[in-house]
Amino acid sequence: MIQCSSRLSCSRRGAPAHLVALFLTIALFLTLMALPSRAAEPPKIVVLGDSLVAGHGLPANQAFPPVLQTMLAEKGIKVELVNAGVSGDTAAAGLARLDWSVADGTQGVILELGANDMLRGMDPAVTKATLDTIITRL
Repeated sequence: MIQCSSRLSCSRRGAPAHLVALFLTIALFLTLMALPSRAAEPPKIVVLGDSLVAGHGLPANQAFPPVLQTMLAEKGIKVELVNAGVSGDTAAAGLARLDWSVADGTQGVILELGANDMLRGMDPAVTKATLDTIITRL
């Protein structure tokens, strides 16, 4: 279950939480479809993000990556989701830790950064350019 804190006010400042979850699930599905199949082990996908990924204030098993992994397993989709969320991270901080957050052997990445940039009043063009850099490097 995805919950929005009152500080984020998902319904007033951005997309409702269920739409964000739907978008991320579709992105993951499309990523999985593009990966070569490996019968021995599930694909490793890193979820790179901020507190929305890290699960700030939640038990570790209720953060977004383990919840999504459980939901996918219930549908028969085997995947290893790695939680690379850091509370408070901006897009620039995510870029700075990209190389050690996305280890060798990673077959996909779900990128969720930018909320803290907005909350801090950063120029959206700077955030977009940083996200573009992350995507290009991936």
